[in-house]
Amino acid sequence: MDGNNQILPIAFGIGKTESRESWTWFLSRLKECFGDMPYLAIISDRANSIEMDIQAMFPNAYHRFYCHHLLMNMRTKIRKQQRMEILFWEAAKAYREFDFKESLSRLRRALNDDCQRIGNERWSRSCFPMVRYNIMTSKSVESVNALSRDSRKLLITMLIDFFRATMLQWGCQRHNVGAESKKDVIEYAEKGIDRRINKSSGFRVYQIHQRRYEVSDQMKNGIVNLESRHCTCEKWQLSGIPCTHAMTVFKELRYQHYNAWVSSYFTMETYHSTYAGLVFPVPVPTKYEEQNEFMVVFPLLMDE
Repeated sequence: MDGNNQILPIAFGIGKTESRESWTWFLSRLKECFGDMPYLAIISDRANSIEMDIQAMFPNAYHRFYCHHLLMNMRTKIRKQQRMEILFWEAAKAYREFDFKESLSRLRRALNDDCQRIGNERWSRSCFPMVRYNIMTSKSVESVNALSRDSRKLLITMLIDFFRATMLQWGCQRHNVGAESKKDVIEYAEKGIDRRINKSSGFRVYQIHQRRYEVSDQMKNGIVNLESRHCTCEKWQLSGIPCTHAMTVFKELRYQHYNAWVSSYFTMETYHSTYAGLVFPVPVPTKYEEQNEFMVVFPLLMDE
């Protein structure tokens, strides 16, 4: 996902099935694209073939699971599904570890045991050792699947060109947005700031020392450190956008430029740089450079 919460494909490949062989090939090529970069987080479903290959190809990466897949696997164990799902998502999306443990303790024993067996850090936001932002489900993957539903029936070369043309269209549109915009931050961050300003209405501020403040929200409160851009509610540092407690402090100090406090990932400069590269079409066959040696590639035999 880019800073504007839009799908940003890094690479795509065509496999026969979701087998160990296909994942080994895909992840090995993916590693060729950007190497074994530090602080890499990979989020997927719980397929064993994916997990084994991630461990082999990216041993230093943080591999975590989509919460939705975990929830689907647990539904058969719980009778009161609606209540269970509410508590599950409260636990998964909690920013503070204390809030996570509080929600987890209220879940039924079967659910609790299953979550602890795979490790809380592999599905909850608060226990994740890195910044997960809002990637809790596989909606981005399903969106691409839905987009290519009809195109998957085409010939392989036409299918690849469909993805290529889609990337070209997305890249060009977003490049133009970044080039033409006069704003400091992108729309996604602006909406997040507006929501948190509205939610902070009625909060009270108490200065602790210099650039530290306690904010009373009539619930669990928060201590804001402007120097480190940190709040004890954890939402500021885990989302990249100032939390309601920070917004309350900004209003108290009569700051005018809230945009200056968001993560650099949400700036228009970063967004423009993300789409600085261009995707070009493949030339027509008559424009191909002739080679001395050609290899004839025959179609694969199809399974009946």
